[in-house]
Amino acid sequence: MNLSIEILTTVVELINCADKTVSVLKNINNSDDKEFEVLCIENRLKSLLPVLKSTEKSIRRDNLKADKPKLLQDLEIKASELWNSIAIFMRDNREEYTSSLCYAKVFATILLSLHESLNPSVSRKFRISECFIKTFYVCLDNDQKELAEVLKDNIDSFFNLLENLKDEYTTEEKVKYKEAKIRLSFMNIQFSLLEKNYNLCKFYESQANILENITDGYVKPIDGFNIARVFYNTGLTLFNENNLDESYIFLKKSCFVIEKIIEHNDVKVLEKEENFKNLRQSSLNLLIKCCIKKEDPYSIEESQKLLNLSLKVTPLTQNISKAY
Repeated sequence: MNLSIEILTTVVELINCADKTVSVLKNINNSDDKEFEVLCIENRLKSLLPVLKSTEKSIRRDNLKADKPKLLQDLEIKASELWNSIAIFMRDNREEYTSSLCYAKVFATILLSLHESLNPSVSRKFRISECFIKTFYVCLDNDQKELAEVLKDNIDSFFNLLENLKDEYTTEEKVKYKEAKIRLSFMNIQFSLLEKNYNLCKFYESQANILENITDGYVKPIDGFNIARVFYNTGLTLFNENNLDESYIFLKKSCFVIEKIIEHNDVKVLEKEENFKNLRQSSLNLLIKCCIKKEDPYSIEESQKLLNLSLKVTPLTQNISKAY
């Protein structure tokens, strides 16, 4: 079934909005009031987001098609330009406006999904699944939890599409699908921890099978680092709340993930990543503190084993040994 004139008009309006936003972002450094421009972008896209979501949902539900090659081309170009422009602006203005542009990031992501709904392909679906996950983390990193929840509905629906196609995948696509499912589990782990739902977190952990999938090469070092960071931050929060038993569990998870990444990746590459080294050291330090505070001989013995394991790996271990 082809698009109705109402939906066609809406899609054109969404394309024009994306085009205008890209133009503003490209010239924003010449503006006399950058903050005002950013707030205008936020409010404009925030107001259009429900329209975009409902349009994309209708197109997928009714399996609508657009026999308009020029429209599809414009939609893809402007959605991609918007995504890239926002990414560049957030990178260059990391401390100032990233939170305000979270709505724009979500808008760009769903606009890409809208294009895929009108011009479906498996390769696009995998690319957009990564965009969804990245945007979700951007929202969380900028304390936009409610917006992340809104996006999560789209993510769940989108991954259902991937699930429904799994029997048709090629061998290469099956690998990409598994990697995508792991990233989804990582996202759900983080969200369940934000909700302090530790039982749900354990369920998603079992789905992710983190250590085994790192060993098998399905988890990229950056994704492993991110989930280790999530475990560390949870352990730190619990430690500060004097919940030592739960803190110990999450700090140990962080350490095990980090060591598994080191075991199965090029250490010379990892040592160049300062954030990775810092996380490794912080996780070990806090785990030792937690064990000492617990006064539990078993947990102290376990952490000592982990420390001994880390000291076998060079050259990352140089900073670790200095800490003790």
